[in-house]
Amino acid sequence: MADAEIAANAEAFRVDLPKSLATNIAAHKAAELAKIDTSYARLTVLQAFRSHVLHDIPVGAMGFFTEAQSDGLSSNVLITAGMGRSALKSLRSLIENIVRAVYYADHQIEYRLWETKNHRPSFKSLFDYLQTHPDIRNLPSTFSPANNLYRSWKDLSNAVHASLIDLRTSTNVEEIKLWRTDQATVAKWSKKQQEILENISLLYLGIHRERLQGAKVKPLRQALSHTIRSKFDAEINSSLGIKIAR
Repeated sequence: MADAEIAANAEAFRVDLPKSLATNIAAHKAAELAKIDTSYARLTVLQAFRSHVLHDIPVGAMGFFTEAQSDGLSSNVLITAGMGRSALKSLRSLIENIVRAVYYADHQIEYRLWETKNHRPSFKSLFDYLQTHPDIRNLPSTFSPANNLYRSWKDLSNAVHASLIDLRTSTNVEEIKLWRTDQATVAKWSKKQQEILENISLLYLGIHRERLQGAKVKPLRQALSHTIRSKFDAEINSSLGIKIAR
């Protein structure tokens, strides 16, 4: 292919892209849009934790948390545009940055080493740390946020590497596809996003329970109602002393 032809094709692709994205967004049915809007509501819990609980964590750890928030929003943008597999990749990155935020909030020396590229723990070792963290380990057995996040991370690794057929964008080997706007793709993504944000919420409830006792920090406890299923309310109240505001 001549360089001029490549350039013309590149320009045509770029010019057509906004129209394609707008078509994808318009293609979502009402049920799919409702799931996407609900997922945005769930994301507000991250900002609520940031504003009311995490505002005084070390700046290095906050950097990872900020990236996690960006990952969550990026995932919403991508699923809205019909890019389900890329949306799942962003959810995986969301988990990674939350785990790093928790770890480096407790390990400022290691963070300084990380800044100079002299500390690069494996992701498995970071999860091992979470599983031994006393505030997380002592949560009721009903809740296993560290284990659940690790399982979600492993599942989403299949999306990153396209190693599960049902997570692939292209279903026909002869056809390259950038997007899928079908209901099943949105539903799978929404379910995974809910699982992840619920377990992130439970993780931080374990670590910061003292700041949320009783009627404290109502805006955060209201935001938690979007991510934590109501069936857990009674046990959270009895075991942690925290009342989800619904």
